[in-house]
Amino acid sequence: MDIPKVWMKNDMGVVILDLTQSKLKETLLLMRDSYYPEESAAVGINLHECPEGIDELEKLTIETFEDGTSLIAIYEGKVVGASFNKVQLKPKPGDQSYFEEFRDLKCKTEAAKEYVNNMILADSKKDAFEHYGVEMSLELMFLGASRHCRGLGIGRLLVEATVAVAQHRQIPIVTAIFTSVESQKIGRKLQWDELCTMPMSEFVFKGVPYSNFTGRNQSMVLMAKKTF
Repeated sequence: MDIPKVWMKNDMGVVILDLTQSKLKETLLLMRDSYYPEESAAVGINLHECPEGIDELEKLTIETFEDGTSLIAIYEGKVVGASFNKVQLKPKPGDQSYFEEFRDLKCKTEAAKEYVNNMILADSKKDAFEHYGVEMSLELMFLGASRHCRGLGIGRLLVEATVAVAQHRQIPIVTAIFTSVESQKIGRKLQWDELCTMPMSEFVFKGVPYSNFTGRNQSMVLMAKKTF
């Protein structure tokens, strides 16, 4: 029986727990309902039009879950948010990163390849390993909150708890590519470092810039937080 650790809670009644096997199915359904249809890069490539691409990205979240560092938010007994947190090791010279290997070996659809390419590109714009002089990071890869539970502070609590997980695991930095105005505000309020900003207009899929579809969310910002 898996007993999840309580990492944080807030006055609104949201509790942050380890993501365990018993809650994985419910969490994957949450991501399909509220993350893939709304996350800005996913919107920019019309991911909703490619169910097979979503299936491939779900495999990425399942692999990430196996690292034992992902979290869920519980409210009134239901999963209302999740952060899929990937432990990253600095690649040796000439080696591919984890995301490059996943793209090349496990992505068949153009949409999934494009989505993973975005993460690879953002990570390459500013090498956090070199910037902080570290060999390991915890990447807050996917941050999702239920579209039915806005205003409960779910995103912020998950971001704070992810840093706490990294501290507990003695991982020196946490990184994230924040793609919405809201998530970028969370990073700034929590005093994350802004490593680089990429306009959505620079990303083009099938000849159309993401910015045509992403509304007020017009940039991706690579941010990081030292944990000690």
